Amino acid sequence: MNDEKAKNLLQIFTDLNAVLMDKNKFLHLKTLCKKDNKAKENLNELLRMVNEFSSKIQKQ
Repeated sequence: MNDEKAKNLLQIFTDLNAVLMDKNKFLHLKTLCKKDNKAKENLNELLRMVNEFSSKIQKQ
């Protein structure tokens, strides 16, 4: 993995963590996903990528 991709993934993890740790932001995200199917698909894809990346890191 190149440095740019690693930096981008770190920023995604940081942003996602900030949303998940803030109750109001989390509830907004949850509401958005209920109303907007594309947002829900995008979040599911992001979470899949996070899980995949975490698995790769744990194997190293």
